[in-house]
Amino acid sequence: MTRQEYDEALDKHRLYLVMPNGKCYLMRRNGMTRTWKREPERFEIPCKYSFRGYYTIDNLCRPDFFRVADSREDAEAGRYAHQD
Repeated sequence: MTRQEYDEALDKHRLYLVMPNGKCYLMRRNGMTRTWKREPERFEIPCKYSFRGYYTIDNLCRPDFFRVADSREDAEAGRYAHQD
């Protein structure tokens, strides 16, 4: 996924983090996106999930850790969000 895809999914409240046990948690932005002038492909997006969980999405994250879905049930079932 690209930075724009992560930003769009976060803004629409559709980005879910997939845990090893199969549960999915809705990700929420926890600050502004950091970018670098010398490395335009590098970015960091601080996020929160669940009650106390924190995660930083960056350009090195594996996309299979995330799902873009309309609801938590859809994310856990593997159904992806409809395009607007």
